[in-house]
Amino acid sequence: NKIYYLILTFMFLELGVQISGSNILYSLFSRGGDFESIIQVYREYHNRFAAAVGLKITALNSLVLGNQIAGQLNLYAMIWFLPFYYKINRELLRANRKIWFSIALFLFIISPTMTSSILLIITLLLFLFYLRISKLNSLKSRLISSITILMFSGFLLKFLFPLFFNNELSDSTKTFFSPEGYAFSGALSYYIFGMLYPLFYYFDLSFFDKIFGAMNPESLWAELGFLKLLITNGALWLLLFFAPIILIIRSSFKLSKNLSFKINSISKREKLLKKWIWLAQVNALICFVNVLSLIHYIVIFKLGAIQLFAFHLSVTLFAIRKVKLLKNEYLI
Repeated sequence: NKIYYLILTFMFLELGVQISGSNILYSLFSRGGDFESIIQVYREYHNRFAAAVGLKITALNSLVLGNQIAGQLNLYAMIWFLPFYYKINRELLRANRKIWFSIALFLFIISPTMTSSILLIITLLLFLFYLRISKLNSLKSRLISSITILMFSGFLLKFLFPLFFNNELSDSTKTFFSPEGYAFSGALSYYIFGMLYPLFYYFDLSFFDKIFGAMNPESLWAELGFLKLLITNGALWLLLFFAPIILIIRSSFKLSKNLSFKINSISKREKLLKKWIWLAQVNALICFVNVLSLIHYIVIFKLGAIQLFAFHLSVTLFAIRKVKLLKNEYLI
């Protein structure tokens, strides 16, 4: 709770500073360095939502600095404080979930990114169709969500993915330059090249570099984080790093098999079991969304973001162990 209290509170203060018109954040974080692991500069990003409603603010950067991670942090807070879990986490949260969830949702809406919008859609689908701990995983919720999405599909698509509706992709009068110095007429060709270039780059590497990595991340431009990691660290590192994480997340989601969270538990052991399962699966879900965020940039590996990811992963492992111990005690 305290971690996300801190993140959301400072992001709310950041919003207040921007609305006031102060430039203090730009002056405090104006000098960058050679540290690849840290985002050191407070950057001015175009905020499409703010522009649409007439607010003179840029996209939020958060404590980690960077608009991509800011949107994702709001999504993680929404997952943590979601008020639509079954009554198994009330004692664990000890907070007014609805208020903090509303704050996270408000900050998400006022400073959206396309990456976090895609992650939000995937998360919502998991809540509606897969996670047993979610009250949204019901036929009624699916019908209401489907009808709502159909009714407001035009608005939702324009809000979540404005790039496809504001002629920015088709406008060939604007010139974009890649870090390598290539010039592109229009954003569409720029983004297509940014996605395909690292793929062809990887295929051109030697067999040794494909397995162990080219180890030159600074000179590589890539819109897809997974491909940048594949090129710089190699297929072997990617397999050794992500395979255990995926197995941990999968193991967590399997804990709720043959358990019904709709029925109130009578025994203390079963109540405790469900609480640990909730803790394991919520943290595992945040880890899963972290991994999926690599469809775009690799902000997950920046200072602050990687520690938060590691914390959620460690809590997931601890909760899985607790669940297995409780199940073994019952069998004995």
